[in-house]
Amino acid sequence: MYFQNNIAKLYETISNLSNNEYLSKQIKNLGLVSSIKKFNINIENYLVPQINKNRYVENKNEHLIPDSLRKDLIELNNFQLPFQILYLNANYGHMQWLLNKWDKASMAHSVEIRSPFLDWNFFQYALALPGEAKIETGKNKSILRESFEKDLPKEIKEIKFKQGLPATDIKIDTKSLMIIKTIVNSSDFKTSPNWNGKKILKDFNSKLDVNNISEIWKLVRLHLMDRGFKERKNRIVLKNIKSKEKFNILN
Repeated sequence: MYFQNNIAKLYETISNLSNNEYLSKQIKNLGLVSSIKKFNINIENYLVPQINKNRYVENKNEHLIPDSLRKDLIELNNFQLPFQILYLNANYGHMQWLLNKWDKASMAHSVEIRSPFLDWNFFQYALALPGEAKIETGKNKSILRESFEKDLPKEIKEIKFKQGLPATDIKIDTKSLMIIKTIVNSSDFKTSPNWNGKKILKDFNSKLDVNNISEIWKLVRLHLMDRGFKERKNRIVLKNIKSKEKFNILN
């Protein structure tokens, strides 16, 4: 969006300096596109995620942007979009989320992680670089790719895809429907304060359309994940109690 807006602004500049007829002539001579869309970018739209509405969950709007961030947004209007995105990622949750996520995952398995790109001085320097220095020939992380050009094989250096595990929807068959039926009939699911368990059960027994099952499955999946976390927590607490009892016996 940032680079496309720059091109659109260039078209506007040519039109303002000369006229639309001159711009059209230059576009034809140089083989450029006749027109280009300009994005109306409001950084606030990227701060609060869109609510994924579910008919069984009550939704309400919350004011999640703190006053300190609103002050920063005014100042950020003076900077490029790439800088705005990186600044917000670093100072309002994204980096903290990564540290929290990966630090916990590594420490849980007695592995210590040290991320060199989180060095504060290095990060400040990287943040100050213009967007044009970070994207080259259509590839992001251009400085990093160039720095390790002699050390990495071509298939890694020129890799384009982003690693990730997308959430998959349920495959509706007899087995999956039985799993959902068991969960929605369980007492802890029906009495959960997070969704309307009675309506879910009623609709499951009467409206078996794809959209309906898909929304119910998302809540069933969330319920199973929550239950798994609670069971793991109880096992850890019980293990700690037993360890403490053994320690007291030895002493």
